[in-house]
Amino acid sequence: MLQEELFEIFQQVIVDLDEARIDSDSFQSFTFTWETAMKIARDREKMLREFRLVSDSL
Repeated sequence: MLQEELFEIFQQVIVDLDEARIDSDSFQSFTFTWETAMKIARDREKMLREFRLVSDSL
Protein backbone atom coordinates (compact mmCIF):
# COMPACT_ATOMS: atom_id res chain seq x y z
CA MET A 1 0.00 0.00 0.00
CA LEU A 2 2.86 2.36 0.84
CA GLN A 3 4.57 1.57 -2.44
CA GLU A 4 1.40 2.46 -4.35
CA GLU A 5 1.27 5.81 -2.61
CA LEU A 6 4.94 6.43 -3.38
CA PHE A 7 4.34 5.65 -7.07
CA GLU A 8 1.42 8.12 -7.13
CA ILE A 9 3.70 10.79 -5.69
CA PHE A 10 6.36 9.92 -8.25
CA GLN A 11 3.85 10.24 -11.09
CA GLN A 12 2.84 13.70 -9.87
CA VAL A 13 6.47 14.79 -9.71
CA ILE A 14 6.95 13.61 -13.31
CA VAL A 15 3.97 15.76 -14.34
CA ASP A 16 5.42 18.71 -12.41
CA LEU A 17 8.75 18.24 -14.19
CA ASP A 18 7.06 18.04 -17.59
CA GLU A 19 5.09 21.20 -16.87
CA ALA A 20 8.22 23.02 -15.61
CA ARG A 21 6.91 23.41 -12.07
CA ILE A 22 10.17 21.92 -10.82
CA ASP A 23 13.66 21.94 -12.32
CA SER A 24 15.93 18.99 -13.02
CA ASP A 25 17.99 19.57 -9.84
CA SER A 26 14.86 19.38 -7.72
CA PHE A 27 13.80 16.26 -9.59
CA GLN A 28 17.15 14.58 -8.92
CA SER A 29 16.90 15.46 -5.25
CA PHE A 30 13.38 14.05 -5.11
CA THR A 31 14.45 10.90 -6.98
CA PHE A 32 17.14 10.13 -4.41
CA THR A 33 14.66 10.54 -1.56
CA TRP A 34 12.01 8.52 -3.40
CA GLU A 35 14.42 5.64 -4.09
CA THR A 36 15.42 5.58 -0.43
CA ALA A 37 11.78 5.46 0.65
CA MET A 38 11.07 2.63 -1.81
CA LYS A 39 14.03 0.63 -0.50
CA ILE A 40 12.83 1.06 3.08
CA ALA A 41 9.28 0.03 2.09
CA ARG A 42 10.59 -3.10 0.30
CA ASP A 43 12.80 -4.00 3.27
CA ARG A 44 9.92 -3.62 5.72
CA GLU A 45 7.63 -5.65 3.49
CA LYS A 46 10.25 -8.41 3.33
CA MET A 47 10.66 -8.36 7.12
CA LEU A 48 6.89 -8.63 7.60
CA ARG A 49 6.68 -11.58 5.20
CA GLU A 50 9.51 -13.33 7.05
CA PHE A 51 7.87 -12.59 10.40
CA ARG A 52 4.58 -14.07 9.17
CA LEU A 53 6.38 -17.20 7.98
CA VAL A 54 8.02 -17.63 11.38
CA SER A 55 4.77 -16.91 13.23
CA ASP A 56 2.84 -19.37 11.07
CA SER A 57 5.35 -22.13 11.76
CA LEU A 58 5.04 -21.75 15.56
